[in-house]
Amino acid sequence: MPKQIGLGNLLQALINESKELDALETLARERCIREEQDVQYLKGIRDSFRTDTEHTGANRLASAVESALYSETTQRAVELKGATAAISDLPYSSEWNTFQKLVNQVEELEHKCAVAEVAARTSMSFEEFWGSVRSAHSWLDLRLPQEDLDYRVTVNRLNAEKDNAFSYYVNKQDSLRRHHQKRYSAIQTIFGILHKDSQIMAIHSILQDYSEVLDSIPQSPTLFDIRDDGELRGPFNKTKYFNYLRGGSDSSPIFGSPIDSISGTVGRQILEPIHTPSSPPPPIFTPAIPSEMSVEKCILAGFKLEELWDKWDSNFDPLHIVSHPSRHENYATKGWLLGFLLVNLPTPILPLGEDVIRRYRAYFNWAAGRMPRQLIATVIKSHTPEYMFFHKLWRHTNDVNIKDGAEAITHAKNTDKILSDIRSKWDIGIDRPLPRHRKWSSSDESSKRWNVLN
Repeated sequence: MPKQIGLGNLLQALINESKELDALETLARERCIREEQDVQYLKGIRDSFRTDTEHTGANRLASAVESALYSETTQRAVELKGATAAISDLPYSSEWNTFQKLVNQVEELEHKCAVAEVAARTSMSFEEFWGSVRSAHSWLDLRLPQEDLDYRVTVNRLNAEKDNAFSYYVNKQDSLRRHHQKRYSAIQTIFGILHKDSQIMAIHSILQDYSEVLDSIPQSPTLFDIRDDGELRGPFNKTKYFNYLRGGSDSSPIFGSPIDSISGTVGRQILEPIHTPSSPPPPIFTPAIPSEMSVEKCILAGFKLEELWDKWDSNFDPLHIVSHPSRHENYATKGWLLGFLLVNLPTPILPLGEDVIRRYRAYFNWAAGRMPRQLIATVIKSHTPEYMFFHKLWRHTNDVNIKDGAEAITHAKNTDKILSDIRSKWDIGIDRPLPRHRKWSSSDESSKRWNVLN
């Protein structure tokens, strides 16, 4: 019996061996097709030989040859029938098929991730980025280079798929193993029928070894084991992201990830209340170009947050470290970090395309700040992850402060007045516009109303 090895290594072996079984199954099917052709060919030779000898008169040699042909044809036909039946009876498992699809998705994304990593590592736009940052005027000027954003998104997607695949395996491991063992046994039977000579015995020996290895797989615990443990997760271990804007440092790709992933976790932590529940929190947003710190240092503080994030626990808060000048050389306020996070999302939390902005401007009286409430309702997309975060962000802004974060929220220029109007006329508590002649404002949102909205 082979000695037990880590579950992660055996998971990789199981995936590799499954591919080998796929190849063996294909070989067996093709062999049966060829064998059917050979059997038909032998029958034709036998029938032709019988016809020829009937005209010359039967003799012992002809009879012996015909008997040999008949025996070979019959034997191979029987073996072919048995192999064909065995192939038809190969075990089927919808759960294994689902797992295989998850594995295929992981492998496809691994290839895309490798391509994206090379593009980011060799990009010439990174130097241009740092040069443009020095002359930046708005949040949109602070979006990371596209090659880096593509790389970050791909790493996040890949790790999400790895989590899905490993979770599925942990939940279905018993049935997946049983199916795998049945398939080994069935393939072994098929090759035992098709191949009798000693040269093919190595296949039987290897298949037997595979069966013994499968017997040695330890039972993996339940879902609490889904962590960055290479020995446990094996092929589903987290793929690392390397920040080539910061010399290739190993980091968590917070900026650029979807809001329903790590960026949302960081964003919600930024919005954690530092006030009493009975009073509204202070407005969160700051200008994109801070007055007290250079933009370069703010971005470096964000990158430091990514480097430290995986070390977070109850006694170590990376967000606190990078947002306080006394704790780190490069620092940025939580409000600035939030804006930098939002402007680099793959999808804005409040999408306003150019067509929507043109419609707003057509209705909007810029002097009076009047916007039809029903028009606002057509833009708000509730029940999306982006809107859920916008819902949480609501308490931390007002109609004035939200202008500082407008570009980061919408990924569009000249939307500050539009956002201010949405902020003052939308009732976040019931996801509909306020009644006519009613507005929220920075001066009349009392603590009572804050509680209602929350």
